[in-house]
Amino acid sequence: MTRSWTLAAIGLAACSSIEAMAADPLPTETFRILPAALAVEAAEAAIASCKGQGYNVAVAIVDRAGDLRLLLVGEGASALARDLSRRKAYTSALRRMTTTDLAKQVATPGAFNPTLYDTQMVTGRRHRRQRGARRRQGRSLR
Repeated sequence: MTRSWTLAAIGLAACSSIEAMAADPLPTETFRILPAALAVEAAEAAIASCKGQGYNVAVAIVDRAGDLRLLLVGEGASALARDLSRRKAYTSALRRMTTTDLAKQVATPGAFNPTLYDTQMVTGRRHRRQRGARRRQGRSLR
């Protein structure tokens, strides 16, 4: 019994004599978050601007990780516009570049690698009908 108390006392003395070293702080990064009220205001302004130019659009606002925070659909916007606006915002957030810069990058000959982007170049009902027609005609899809 005294032996265990002696070992415990020695261990306590050893631990208390070692200086406690402060752990290195973890690297942090601070981001500004767009408040919901301001996001709605920006989306409404974008829809009004496009409506004035004759376009029926949907506006998607995502965070830095590409998670959807707001999807506002203008009057007359198609269901495809909803999905494409979300995808466009997601791609822009992940690539950390505007979609205009992305379009310029893709337009350079030999630069486009479709595996790098979360985009679907051909979408919609028409594409599915064309695929089905090719199958019925016996042609390969590729």
